[in-house]
Amino acid sequence: MVRLRFSTLAINLAMCCALAAGSEDFIELIDRYEEDHQVVKGEWSKIATGIDIQRGRASRCIVAKKMPLDYSVDITFTRNSGDDAIAMVIPVGDASPSIEIGSWKGIAHGMSRVKGMTAKDPNNPTATRPGPIENNKEYRLQIEVSASGEGSKATVTARLNGQLVVEWQGDPSDLEANRNFKLPEKRALALAAYQGMVTFHSVKLCKM
Repeated sequence: MVRLRFSTLAINLAMCCALAAGSEDFIELIDRYEEDHQVVKGEWSKIATGIDIQRGRASRCIVAKKMPLDYSVDITFTRNSGDDAIAMVIPVGDASPSIEIGSWKGIAHGMSRVKGMTAKDPNNPTATRPGPIENNKEYRLQIEVSASGEGSKATVTARLNGQLVVEWQGDPSDLEANRNFKLPEKRALALAAYQGMVTFHSVKLCKM
């Protein structure tokens, strides 16, 4: 995996997560689920411990629209059954790639698609291999996106339980949606899973 150094982004993410509870821009999206969600595919429901997905092919649900160019998302989830990807569809400029955890039955964590490549592709520079996750274990996924800088460059980082698993810098035009996780509109944030039963316990959005 190609590693880039984004010290400023790392500091911003740490500060955002540390200060989130007192930030006016911090939002727990699960608290707003009933009014803001839009199911694209699958069986989704609000339960006492979060948002539940029943097993289904390429399930996805929009949890925020009209996203800012710079933001971070802090997610906790548990895959209850299945052996394939948990994903977050993220807007990066006008593109809608997905951060995929345990993709292709644990072959890799990564961003899909990058110049047409899925996380499985050996040439995808964002992939961390292998990328297994365990069922019935809670994970924390932290994602940061910055796309408001000068020129056409954007940056994306993702950490799973504190470990850097995705790091990318480039032109958003190099990114596109995974066809399994396409959304009906741009600038939307969505939860997704492939052939798995998943509970999302928390989805915290922080505008940078």
